[in-house]
Amino acid sequence: MTEFQLDHVAVLKMHADWEPLAGGGVPIFDRVQSAFSLNIGRHESKLRQFRINFAARFQQLTKENEPVGYKVEAQLVGIATVAASVTEEKLSEIVHLNSVNSLYGTLRGLIVAATGAFPIGPFITPSLSAKDILLTLQPPKPTDEVKKEAPPGVKHRRGRSPSGAK
Repeated sequence: MTEFQLDHVAVLKMHADWEPLAGGGVPIFDRVQSAFSLNIGRHESKLRQFRINFAARFQQLTKENEPVGYKVEAQLVGIATVAASVTEEKLSEIVHLNSVNSLYGTLRGLIVAATGAFPIGPFITPSLSAKDILLTLQPPKPTDEVKKEAPPGVKHRRGRSPSGAK
C-alpha cells in the first residue's frame, strides 16, 4: 500500500452554468476567481481512515470584474486510508496534501467532462498545486503589527480573532 490511498469518491454536487454575451459570441474572460473548502474527519475506530469533503467554486470574470462565461460549483467526498508506516507527526500533512491533490485532480476531470458539450466549449479549471489550494484555506497568521486587544469600547465576538479575520 502507498502512504495514501483514496478508496472511494462520490460527487455530492455539480452545477455548471454560463453567462452568454448580449448579442451572442464567445465570452472573453480575464481571470478565474476560485474558492475552496476542505473538511477532513478521522474515523473513530479505524484511525487510519479519513472522510474528506472537498468543495470548489469557479467564476470567470472580465477585466472589470463582471461575471461572464462559466460559473461552476462542485463538491466531492472521499474516503481515504493512510498506511500504518506513516507517523502521527506526518499524518496531517500527508492527509491534507494528498486529499487536495487527489480530489482536485478528480474534480478537474469531472468539470471538463460535464462542460464539454456546452456551446462555449469545456471549462478548464486553473492548474493549481495542492499547496496553493491549502494556502487559500489557512487563516492568516497573527503578526506583531496586529493588536491582540480590542480598542476601548469594541467588543470581540466569540470565535473571531482581534483583527476581525475569520
